[in-house]
Amino acid sequence: MYRNNRWFGYPIHGLYRLGGILVIPLLIVCGCGISHIQTGTNAVLPTGKVRLAILPLENLSNHHNAGLIGAELLVTEVRSRGRFNVVPFAEVREAMEQSDILRADQMKNITANKIAQAVDADLVMIGSVSEYGYQFGLREQPSVSINLRLVQMANGDVLWAHSAGMIGRGVSVSMTAQSLVKMMINELFSSKEAD
Repeated sequence: MYRNNRWFGYPIHGLYRLGGILVIPLLIVCGCGISHIQTGTNAVLPTGKVRLAILPLENLSNHHNAGLIGAELLVTEVRSRGRFNVVPFAEVREAMEQSDILRADQMKNITANKIAQAVDADLVMIGSVSEYGYQFGLREQPSVSINLRLVQMANGDVLWAHSAGMIGRGVSVSMTAQSLVKMMINELFSSKEAD
């Protein structure tokens, strides 16, 4: 045990040095969080003004409204680009209610098609929020992860798929989600147009 400045026979000051050698690199690695990770496919987007329905995202996170928050952010960001004629979110929610769907996790592919047809959409954006909250470690950091797919209703082809996550620094979860959505939509619109 501990006796005469020794712990189990080792000098105490040597243990502090060893602890510093082991702990400092660990703190450096943990303290340098990544800002974002993304994977996706390049889309070939249809030309002209097409009608896009953004459905509520399936919520796989612990935050009870993350799917709705993500969908609202997407509607705002996509609409601001002026590229697609975005179906108002209230119209999408009304079509969901008429199909007896209360939450996005109750939606299946057939139901998504039915809702897209009800709002006369050429394209539909679907996906999920897999993380929306704070990571706990040395400090609380907001963390958001979203998965999206853009599907052409005429043939069911997935034109674009993207998954991304972001850890914010010094901002709220909401601001981190906004930044992530903006980054993902930038990626979508950097895709080339169909001939």
